[in-house]
Amino acid sequence: MEPWDEMDPIASAGTSADRVRAWLAAQPLVPVAVGLILGIALDSRWPTPVLLAVGGFVVAGVLIAVARSNEMARAAALFLAALPVGAARHDLAVRHWPSDHVVRYCGPGPTLVRLTGTVLTQPVIAPASSGYVEWIARPPRTRMLLAADSLATDSGPVAVSGTVGLTVREPVAHAVAGDRVEIFGTLYRPGRPANPGELDYSLISHRRGVLARAVCSLAAHVQPRPGSATTHGHMARFRRWMRSTMLEDTYEAAEPGAEILASMVLGQRSAVSRPVNDAFTTVGVVHYLSVSGAHVGMLAGVVWLIGIAAGASRRTCAGWVLVVITAYGLLAEPRPPIWRAVIVGDLACVAVLLRRPIRSANWLALAAICLLMVRPTQLFEPGFQLSFLTVLALLFVAPRAHAAAVQLIRRLRGCDDPLLQQPIQDMLNPPSTARRIVRGTAATLGLWLSLSLVAWIASAPIVAYHFHRLSVWGWFNNLLVLPLVWVTQVLGLAKTTLSALVPPLGSLLGAPLRLAADWLVDLVMALSHLPGAVLPTPAVPTWVLWAGLFVAVLWLAARKLGIAHRTVGLVGFALALPAAWTLAPRGHGDACVIDVLAVGQGAACMVHLPDGRSFAYDMGSLSNDDLYCWTIERYLACQHVGRLEAVILSHAHLDHYAALPDLLAHRRVGRLFVPPHFLATAHRGGASPRLRKVLGELDAVARPIQRADRLTGTSPVTVEVLWPPPLGAFPLEHANDTSLVLRIAYAGRSVLLCGDIGSVPQQALMASTDLKADVLLSPHHGSIDPTVADFVTFVDPAHVVRSGGYASETAERLAEVLEGRHFWDTAVHGAVRIRITPDDLDVTGWRVP
Repeated sequence: MEPWDEMDPIASAGTSADRVRAWLAAQPLVPVAVGLILGIALDSRWPTPVLLAVGGFVVAGVLIAVARSNEMARAAALFLAALPVGAARHDLAVRHWPSDHVVRYCGPGPTLVRLTGTVLTQPVIAPASSGYVEWIARPPRTRMLLAADSLATDSGPVAVSGTVGLTVREPVAHAVAGDRVEIFGTLYRPGRPANPGELDYSLISHRRGVLARAVCSLAAHVQPRPGSATTHGHMARFRRWMRSTMLEDTYEAAEPGAEILASMVLGQRSAVSRPVNDAFTTVGVVHYLSVSGAHVGMLAGVVWLIGIAAGASRRTCAGWVLVVITAYGLLAEPRPPIWRAVIVGDLACVAVLLRRPIRSANWLALAAICLLMVRPTQLFEPGFQLSFLTVLALLFVAPRAHAAAVQLIRRLRGCDDPLLQQPIQDMLNPPSTARRIVRGTAATLGLWLSLSLVAWIASAPIVAYHFHRLSVWGWFNNLLVLPLVWVTQVLGLAKTTLSALVPPLGSLLGAPLRLAADWLVDLVMALSHLPGAVLPTPAVPTWVLWAGLFVAVLWLAARKLGIAHRTVGLVGFALALPAAWTLAPRGHGDACVIDVLAVGQGAACMVHLPDGRSFAYDMGSLSNDDLYCWTIERYLACQHVGRLEAVILSHAHLDHYAALPDLLAHRRVGRLFVPPHFLATAHRGGASPRLRKVLGELDAVARPIQRADRLTGTSPVTVEVLWPPPLGAFPLEHANDTSLVLRIAYAGRSVLLCGDIGSVPQQALMASTDLKADVLLSPHHGSIDPTVADFVTFVDPAHVVRSGGYASETAERLAEVLEGRHFWDTAVHGAVRIRITPDDLDVTGWRVP
């Protein structure tokens, strides 16, 4: 029976209107949840005036009073009443802060402060984020949330409030959740995105109630102070004891199996290292690393089965499940996905205990209402969206999809005749026990395949929207991984419990638990190497998600409302066309576009040709440990770039190539060009042995280019190499001076990209080459060399762009020598876009200073 047909009166109602009324009468909270969600979404885009919200609520109240017997009118009134409530709740959550909030003490830049507060979350010690290669060894960092209460000022301490996100650049082992500490560091507001497609950390932090962040350089800058809130501290110590209990007699060191046990069983998501996390992400089963609905459902299922085996009633089983999953939610690391799943499960158990019918949509709506009223900004988090949309798809879409698949298979086998149906055939020719087992196994596998496919299809748009990737084999990998996840989860919980109650029995489970965890890790690692495991996707507009959701709801309701399937298909096709057009690769018309990205202390430029092809000039940073993940990947998705025709590295310095291995590992790259000195190991400008090894692992062949060369296949854009000369033709003492200097010309305009060349190459170029250009990417990140003023005058650009980590004294000195030319600094303006058309040249910054 489908979830829609949970009430016989709904299925037997005559007209479409009668069915809608019956369904709304059985699911009265659905209009409330929908109105609440829409109100929150609308207020996030357009702040709702108070008078409009109050007026809508009054109108809804009148409708409720008038339309008592009309289910459709009452549902509309509930929807209208919830709409302003959602808007008002969101407004209170994001726009109203106390006058003593610590964010009011943040200056325009980082401010040195001495701040006292209580640690709200268990400090997470994790390695600094890095990409494919950890080029620079950095100590693990510590992250935690701090409830501020006092700030030192020149006139003495002042009382403050608010939550501060704290990062310490060293491990902090002397603080736990609940401790009161004093920190000495820099306080700042989370920054706005500096590049197209980048995450807006300011908005994300704001929605989580964290308006200010602080950074401490040393662990010694976090000092305990009297007045600890012991409840949080005791819980944190208890969670650490649970982890040691589970891992005792299982693992002796921080191995991958120990990491996934701490994450999957105890909800300690931060315990997972980057390689393990990347493998689970590639395979499409990263959701198993975060305790959520699947884990809580597994635990509830085990408890329910034990209750049934013990002969307990349905209500007794529900009571056991309620107690167990609630205790699990309290003892696991406090994270939103855990509590979302626990609240949904608890509400279902309460419905059974009260002998109320479990209306799937109704109790999911109630869970959403509870969560959004506590923190409405959860609506915009991928975890919330994935949790509810996947559950809704499994409840409402999976049964229909499975039935349709079974019907199709019967038709293909020629068994769709009523007389050939399986029950009738079994009556005529009773099957053997072996045949029943085979048939039952096949039916179970078919059901699991349907569930996995539906869950994958439902989650894929959300994953692509937030993370710009699609796990191609996720639906299949989920089937392979799920049994091992279930065994690992059950054994881990059993060992933790038994080790606490009967230690000898718990020790016996150490070996099988380790075996299951190791098998799970090995399986995921093997699946992560399947060809085409992850497909990069372009940025998905929000309206595409809403359109897909509308078509899915229309398809589900079509049969009950008497809507022809042809109509649903036409609507889907009509919406699919503009969606495909929006997601398709695109060019820039008749323009050549060069984006100088803001990557901190480094350089990364993207060149987009008029025909839609793209190539990169440099790809590195010293300020961003994982440049590809946080900047490059999202930029490429935003620009709908799937393949790069070429990557050109100016020279072999880390701040110009750090992200190259990640780019080669995740994207299709046609050619890799380097200066001839890059390949000469004996030369000072040669690549490091480590970089050479990485390029060999990725099967990347570096091709040398030098002065007088031109890139082919870029017409009508001309890309010519002005420097360096052939190897040995000119004495170059420094690696910077071997940088590739490119001139990109189009429609009578040109841009000069200079790498890190110093005075010697600048003088040589001025003596031998016509360097005239409209835009100059300043050499060596704006460094002031003795010849830089003459060099700028010789090039005579209208615009000068500096790629640097922060606005510095060097940038100010560079601006002084430009003699009134337009000066652009990525540290101030964010990414700088140079757009050349046949009629114009336009230079703009991504953000306004």
